[in-house]
Amino acid sequence: MHLISRKLQLSIRRNLDALVNKSYTEVEIKELLVDLREISKHIKPKLEAGLPEKFKQAFTELIDVCDCIAHSNKDRGVIEKIIRTQMEKVDFSLENEPNKKAEDVFSVKETLNINGIVTAMLASIIVYLNDYENKFNKDSLTPVFEDSSDIGLCIISLLQDTFITLKKEHGYAILHILDYEGNFRLYYRVVGSTIEKKAQERTGGTGRILLGFPLIETYAENKDKIKLNPEAKTPDIIETYRDSNAELKARVISEI
Repeated sequence: MHLISRKLQLSIRRNLDALVNKSYTEVEIKELLVDLREISKHIKPKLEAGLPEKFKQAFTELIDVCDCIAHSNKDRGVIEKIIRTQMEKVDFSLENEPNKKAEDVFSVKETLNINGIVTAMLASIIVYLNDYENKFNKDSLTPVFEDSSDIGLCIISLLQDTFITLKKEHGYAILHILDYEGNFRLYYRVVGSTIEKKAQERTGGTGRILLGFPLIETYAENKDKIKLNPEAKTPDIIETYRDSNAELKARVISEI
């Protein structure tokens, strides 16, 4: 048993109840992820021996998401590696494969699995509550598993504006949300990349090259068809809320 405070136990239970009765927004999801951050790190080594590789990766991704939410400025972790690897792939192709098709050059090599992250989050809750609540019924979480799209929307909303310093001087990435074919996706845009620096050296210019790629796909529908501008100098920011029918939706925060 991993000893944690009674206050933390109460917080997890309250926010889990909000998931079950579908009254949550990203506020409750944030509290859960922050609470589960250390618990998941403790649980993961104990479970790894019996877990398939895919689920081990989901736990690793969950922990990195928790870290990003706890610290919005990052310089390491799964997300940093995914972004840096993608930039290195594009840079290599542009330098060494001049005949390669553009769609292959800029194809995305790796993304995060939002369903896996949600499953790992709920698994952490189950393992934890099995220790602390003798009568905990894991079947009570079935409706929550069915709500993974909305939980995923809350998670990517929380990851907006995470600022990542890429290793090996590959620049800086910022996370933001866009609409893709009617569903919300988390993207990253990179500035100060090696690609940009090489172009400036070749031309003697000072222009900027803005590169963007998807990081997390969701099946969360953009129900109100809100407009998110992919070319905006400063990315649009959304927040989740419950409408008068208690349906989870998103809206743009136009001014903070």
